[in-house]
Amino acid sequence: MPARYLLPALFSLACAPALADTKIFWTQTGPGGYMTFGPAYVMSADLDGTNITTLVSDPGKIKGPNGLEFGAGDLYWPDQQLAAVYHAEMDGSLPAVTPNTSDNVYDVSVANGKVYWVNGSGNKLKSANLDGSGQVDVLTGLSFPVAVQATSQYLYWTDYTTKKLRRADLDGSNVIDLIATGVDLSPFDFEVTDSHIYYFGRNASSYGGIWRSDLDGGNRQELYTDYRFKKGMDVTDDAVYWTTGNDDGRSVIARLDLVSLSRTDVITGASGVSFHGVVVANVSAVPEPEPYALMLAGLGLVGLVARRRQPLMLK
Repeated sequence: MPARYLLPALFSLACAPALADTKIFWTQTGPGGYMTFGPAYVMSADLDGTNITTLVSDPGKIKGPNGLEFGAGDLYWPDQQLAAVYHAEMDGSLPAVTPNTSDNVYDVSVANGKVYWVNGSGNKLKSANLDGSGQVDVLTGLSFPVAVQATSQYLYWTDYTTKKLRRADLDGSNVIDLIATGVDLSPFDFEVTDSHIYYFGRNASSYGGIWRSDLDGGNRQELYTDYRFKKGMDVTDDAVYWTTGNDDGRSVIARLDLVSLSRTDVITGASGVSFHGVVVANVSAVPEPEPYALMLAGLGLVGLVARRRQPLMLK
């Protein structure tokens, strides 16, 4: 290839973004569990369940995690034992508290430059800026809220007492019930996508499972049915991931394919371990400035050598 073509091609290759690396992240406790002050962790693995890695294990940063969410480039988890919301980078580095509360924190969501969380026993939905400042009560007088998600337009949450999935404007006004019947007896998580709401529901026989509805709560559809306890949920373009149990009584991270509606247990916990929140996210590896500089210097050398090898032209 002539140097005039090789140089632009190599430059484009150097500047192309790295392929996305999709991983599963989750929170777990035990053996011993957070109710007995056992160990707790933020974990990660490849999508096939291999390369399991401990990201956060400091008991001063994680002790009783209820869930796990991704937002503003970080992992966030609500911690009941530490009465706070913590966050860390996706490699587990720099774990810190934001915000520091004294709340019975059950769930957290990050959107619109804010952190939203539910104070279950305080019957409140609260928010703060990403740096923890500006804490406000967005909604009060709720019926033991346990899960929350904020979008660019609305706040969604579930009430443990009423077994409802509800919605309000971001300022807490215009509260409505989206799904007033058929929500699971333990509605610990749900997921709002661009087109649907995925939630833990139950059928007429009270068997719990994975359900989906339109954004207005209509057209409800039972995607998968089982009788196992379910805790955390995340939805990708092609699958639902959730934390639940298997027939051996162990915690698992399960995957439901949205085309075939078939279930796969991706990760199975050790005996006595409990899985809580789950997140599936892309981690992109971006070359540092030094490799870029070395690569460009090498390209310049290639160009220089190519010019020196050109045959002399007699006049």
